[in-house]
Amino acid sequence: MFIRSCDYDYPAHSKPEIALVGRSNAGKSSFLNSLSGRKVARVSKVPGKTTLLNFFDLKDYILVDMPGYGYAKRSFTEIKKWKNMVENYFQDRSQLKLMLLIMDVRRDLTDDENMLIKLAEAKEIPIYIVLNKIDKFKDAKKKINTIKNASGIDDVFLCSSKTKEGIVELKVRLARLETR
Repeated sequence: MFIRSCDYDYPAHSKPEIALVGRSNAGKSSFLNSLSGRKVARVSKVPGKTTLLNFFDLKDYILVDMPGYGYAKRSFTEIKKWKNMVENYFQDRSQLKLMLLIMDVRRDLTDDENMLIKLAEAKEIPIYIVLNKIDKFKDAKKKINTIKNASGIDDVFLCSSKTKEGIVELKVRLARLETR
């Protein structure tokens, strides 16, 4: 399941890749574990533990877990390195077929998310937004339209890594990911 961690030396394979991006406290590792059906990523109470690109083979595709942004308590130099690593991956990786932007449903779209959306759009990479942690928010369904309007992205999903709500629907969509 886990292939490898790296910064610029990507593993060789022919499967489509899905970039998993989001704030350091959006629940990316918990989401990855829910999506895979087992504990493949370490979940930490301290945001910002992912420092490299982590490649996970989930049968139909490779999920690439990227360093988070926002709440990570790291040096300016390390955060700049992460930014360059992510930008280079988006620029150079032909296997990249989709970006999954994981957001805490209780938060609004920020400049960081808009920058990632623009990066994916510039490379013509489709984007799904996953509003995670819906078990902690009463008006999650109303939030879909807010995020769709703010981002211009139609593919917005609700899910909870804790209760697994919305995970099966998203898995079905990801399994049908077409290569281009």
